[in-house]
Amino acid sequence: MPKKGSALRILSANLWNGRADPTAFAAALEEGKSIYYQNCYYCHGDHMMADGHYADAVKPPPANFQDPGTIAMLQETYIFWRVAKGAAGLPDAGTPWDSSMPAWEKM
Repeated sequence: MPKKGSALRILSANLWNGRADPTAFAAALEEGKSIYYQNCYYCHGDHMMADGHYADAVKPPPANFQDPGTIAMLQETYIFWRVAKGAAGLPDAGTPWDSSMPAWEKM
């Protein structure tokens, strides 16, 4: 789990709580957009198509979230875990969980 008070934990809680409050949900989405453009845009790109400026520099490449196959196979809990924990440096045996995603919970 991300550190108490981390941006990831706060955003996650705001999104969850916002489902009952449309105003809070809209605010959480705006906060998420800001976080995305500060941290994720460079690899995942403007439209989450894995075509950001650094997409070709990381191995394995970033996920393309516009690909229906990618979204269909990923659960929210996995995405939260991947973003929080990252996976850079897993041994070859770590495939298919290997990722160039940094551990954002440490940021």
